[in-house]
Amino acid sequence: MDMDLFSQFTSPILFGVPLWVIAMTYPVYCLPNTLQNTVKPRLTTALMWTLLQAMMQIMLKISATAQKWVVILTSTVTLLLLYNLFGTLPYVYPPTTQLSIAFGLAFPLWLGTLVKGVKLSVTNTLAHFLPPSTPAALVPVLVIIETTSMLVRPVALGMRLAANLTSGHMIMHAVSSVSLVLIQSASLSAALSLTLLGALTCLEMAIAGIQAYVFVLLTTLYLQENT
Repeated sequence: MDMDLFSQFTSPILFGVPLWVIAMTYPVYCLPNTLQNTVKPRLTTALMWTLLQAMMQIMLKISATAQKWVVILTSTVTLLLLYNLFGTLPYVYPPTTQLSIAFGLAFPLWLGTLVKGVKLSVTNTLAHFLPPSTPAALVPVLVIIETTSMLVRPVALGMRLAANLTSGHMIMHAVSSVSLVLIQSASLSAALSLTLLGALTCLEMAIAGIQAYVFVLLTTLYLQENT
């Protein structure tokens, strides 16, 4: 039995090709093909309706300028949801647990909102670094604090996504390892551990959706602040 909890997040290599490439591209093929005039399955219809309602709630309170990002944000929440749910399968890790991938998603979106704000109004963007009615003695300190807070945003955005998924996956790995040992004894403990594993899997699927929603929601807040 593998006792290293972090080894599950190491991307294996097959014929010299890292399998994280397949893990990143395969969920895309799970998306429904809207170009074909066919009747969509009920599950696909339910998922698309849920995604539509979530995006309507996210985009409801932002400006008309920010709503132009609806395609980017909808694509992001869809891909994040697929990547996160893909990681709940046995012997599969979610690609978003890798900090390089999480930061690779967070940094361009954060930088895009910042560039958008500078493009629309440099004055309003710089005004966020200094709250109104600030005493002159506190101006240098507050500018440093606000600048640091601004630069930390992409790090916190990516770290939140990766840390929450990593912790849940580690717990599932530990419980599944214990269940594998207990199931050989066919005791009550094995049944309880399998029940716990099923409950954790359902919880992890819920967390996968919540983290995708929170990631896009925070990006929307950054966008709203700069527009």
